Amino acid sequence: ANQREEEYKNQIKTLTTRLKE
Repeated sequence: ANQREEEYKNQIKTLTTRLKE
């Protein structure tokens, strides 16, 4: 169950990074 939360956070980080770039 924790693995899914980590993937969710990772996706948000990727989205934020793409937005920052």
